[in-house]
Amino acid sequence: MATILSVLHIDHSRDPHGHRIDIKPEYTGGLTIRPKLFQCSFESMNAAREGQLRAVIDFK
Repeated sequence: MATILSVLHIDHSRDPHGHRIDIKPEYTGGLTIRPKLFQCSFESMNAAREGQLRAVIDFK
């Protein structure tokens, strides 16, 4: 998780006009409660670090 946060800027999704789409927090019910899925955007903050992250993800 720390590696992802050091490489990517995570933000709200944008509509076709570039306006931020607000998120209404919703949670699942039942035995375990967790956030429901929502859309967001990921933007690279550093190309070199992005390459390193991709190498780790693609490593088999």
